[in-house]
Amino acid sequence: ERRGATVRVGFNLLYLNPGPVTGTEVYATWLLRAIAAAPGPREPLLILRPSSRDWGPPELAAWPRVTVPGTHVHPAARVALEASVLPVLARRWRLAVLHSLGYPGPWWGRTPSVVTVHDTNYADVLGGTLKGRLLAQAVPRAMAHARAVIAVSHFAREALGRRRPWVRPRTVVIPHGPGAVEEAG
Repeated sequence: ERRGATVRVGFNLLYLNPGPVTGTEVYATWLLRAIAAAPGPREPLLILRPSSRDWGPPELAAWPRVTVPGTHVHPAARVALEASVLPVLARRWRLAVLHSLGYPGPWWGRTPSVVTVHDTNYADVLGGTLKGRLLAQAVPRAMAHARAVIAVSHFAREALGRRRPWVRPRTVVIPHGPGAVEEAG
């Protein structure tokens, strides 16, 4: 990109559900607040399910958002849509990069992607459930496609590396922001 050029970044928030606030929602809130406060040209795009279209702190109220129909269904269907439809939409929206903030993301496509994997609970804790089995397939595929994988701690990076050694070279640690701990606690 040219110096000073506007960069269109899509933020995949399809995992957000209305209701109780989760740690991944706190992460998204603090990360996007920091991006909103940072100087520089940007053209963010929030990608949400229809039931979460109004999500976000006031700092993000003016950010453009799109909703992906059909993502309000069972998590298995949402993850399938994320993997198959997001690459097509990312290209249509002319995204420079697509950042999936909550574990799964696209498995293919030309748009560079980044995925944040918060921990390995999807396999360690949920392994025997349908959701766990689904995520155990989806998360490694999203990591394999991603240009970079963000782990939120060194512990998470090591756990990911033990499960999937091939992901180590593309995994960077970016801890949750300092305010996120107080909000989550």
